Amino acid sequence: MKLKVFFIFLACAALLTPGLSGKNGGVMPPSSTVDIPVRVTLAGRFVDRLTLSDFQVTEDGVPQDIDTMYLVRQNQVERKDGTAAIPPRLSRNLFLLFQMADYDATIAEAISYLFEQVYLPGDSLTIMTPQKPYLLSPDAFRKKPRETLAKEMLHLLRKDIQNGSGDYRNLVRDLQRLVKSISGSEFDFKGDVDLDSSSFQSSAELLLPRYKSVLAKLEEIRFVDEKKFLNFARVLGRQEGQNAVFFFYQREYRPELSPGILNKLLDENQDKPNVLGDLQELFMFYNRPSTFNARNIEKAFADSSINFNFLFMDRQAKYDFGIVMREQSEDVFMGFTEIARASGGIMDNSQNTVSGFKKAIENLERYYLLLYTPRSLRRDGAFRNIKVTVKEAGLKVAHRSGYFER
Repeated sequence: MKLKVFFIFLACAALLTPGLSGKNGGVMPPSSTVDIPVRVTLAGRFVDRLTLSDFQVTEDGVPQDIDTMYLVRQNQVERKDGTAAIPPRLSRNLFLLFQMADYDATIAEAISYLFEQVYLPGDSLTIMTPQKPYLLSPDAFRKKPRETLAKEMLHLLRKDIQNGSGDYRNLVRDLQRLVKSISGSEFDFKGDVDLDSSSFQSSAELLLPRYKSVLAKLEEIRFVDEKKFLNFARVLGRQEGQNAVFFFYQREYRPELSPGILNKLLDENQDKPNVLGDLQELFMFYNRPSTFNARNIEKAFADSSINFNFLFMDRQAKYDFGIVMREQSEDVFMGFTEIARASGGIMDNSQNTVSGFKKAIENLERYYLLLYTPRSLRRDGAFRNIKVTVKEAGLKVAHRSGYFER
């Protein structure tokens, strides 16, 4: 499922038109100017009373002089404070990415909200399903009612999730049957192995290699390709306006052998090196580390001024006798949570997909845009860490973590 999604990232990127660099994604001042979208909240509500003098910006710990502050609502400037002569580019590029094995009915309300309440004239809207991207042009909204477009997109999304994730669901079902067969709780696995239900040891010897093979196929499908994420960030960084990505990710589970069954297999197969080797590999796989470097993606998304929102769709595993359903979303969850934080976006972890999406949209609708010219320009390609603070105590400040100075 993941491998297909990240190929879709590249297919989507090919649809985009190059524009400005990520350092100045929302404005078109001299190339040395840095812009920072900043969200300031108190108890979850946006604070709109601040002025330029209320903000402090440091770059790699060095205080910077802020040239201009804009207070933005949606794609319009409400208030300006400072010296910039050229207005910011406030058109919005919206990307909705769905990575789901099973269709979730709550998505319907989120799509309706997007089409009826969020989209504005001038926005670019791209929806990426597990099968392909859909880029909606402004003409689509002129030709059809928003309600009609929402229903059509929901139909495509449901179909693509069901079809695009079919291989993933089949592999999970195969793993479930294999685990039950190996553990001795089921011996009717439909495959090219004819099991003798009276032989627990022989079933393990025959089916462990097959279980490992299916497990490897599942991991290949869900492998997070770091390079494709970095390419996606670079392409978005060349777009004019504000980039916002909403990543709907459904919690994953992997069928595993229980610790008790693994220990039993170890005890009963001491004279079979092939079985012991297979079991040792399973122990190592079950405890593998994360498969991608989230820090590299954090920096790329921050540099491209991408407001990344991670909407983790929680769900409970369907348990069956003899099977341990192990969550396998830890690497993705931790990595993308940090990416959201570093980009100034949000992470929402709940079963209420709609409330999380609305919270992310609120984060996008109102913000401050700060412009400053760094005191020191080395252009050495290094990542510059940005820190924004406000004078008033108790306010929460969110913004991108920095940029690469080129």
